[in-house]
Amino acid sequence: MPGIANVVVNDGKTTPVAHTFTPTKRNFIPGGMASNFRDLSASNVDVADTLVIQQSDMKNMRKVRVRLTRPRAVSETVNGVTSVRKADFASVEVVAFVPNTWATADAKDMRVMMANALNNTLVVAGVDNGEQIL
Repeated sequence: MPGIANVVVNDGKTTPVAHTFTPTKRNFIPGGMASNFRDLSASNVDVADTLVIQQSDMKNMRKVRVRLTRPRAVSETVNGVTSVRKADFASVEVVAFVPNTWATADAKDMRVMMANALNNTLVVAGVDNGEQIL
């Protein structure tokens, strides 16, 4: 099992920026462990991107949940003091259920297929542009 470490993820900008998610908390969940990460480059912790990776063992199966949350920050000035606060957020979550009998190569194949599905034009149209898929 890999040790806890920073997770680096490139964003989708024209010139991608690497975001480093630093471990902030680990806790036990039923049958497993949850690891929380935060992009510490944000000047305000309330508007920092977060990443959560949970892994738990179920009967004859393992469950892995990955959630990336990105708050949208707004600046507001009250009595001459400008502050940044979280206005809302977007979140993407993927949950994988993998039978314990599956070979590593089969689990990898499924994970890569899901990563590729997230780049499919129908998914992009729905997530990026809010278009309905008919």
